[in-house]
Amino acid sequence: MVQGPKGIYMLLVHTRDPKASAVFYEGVLGFTRVREEEGLVWLKAGEGPRAVEVLLHPWSEPTPAPHGILLELEYEDVQAVVERARAGGYTVLQEPIDQAYGLREAGLQDPDGHPIWLAQPLGVR
Repeated sequence: MVQGPKGIYMLLVHTRDPKASAVFYEGVLGFTRVREEEGLVWLKAGEGPRAVEVLLHPWSEPTPAPHGILLELEYEDVQAVVERARAGGYTVLQEPIDQAYGLREAGLQDPDGHPIWLAQPLGVR
């Protein structure tokens, strides 16, 4: 039998300026700073067994991917997150919309253009 992963160890985000990106990830998305050293910023998304560590890693030419593996975060109130992003001058890719598959979804762009999707379950999961 093939051994499966224990979980997601870390999500690495290439960014021109980790400190500027941390303002977005902390102030808009609500991530928690874990530590910072040598130009790297570690953040945590979520709590308990669903928590994921995120590393903001300096990179001269971040390449946002509009398709492929995307980050979608769950919130109790997607509209509130979109409003924080808009107030901070960040790009809203998609206003909150209720989907037939039971989610209210919205899309944002981080400072380097990486798409971030937001999900709010509308019913029982």
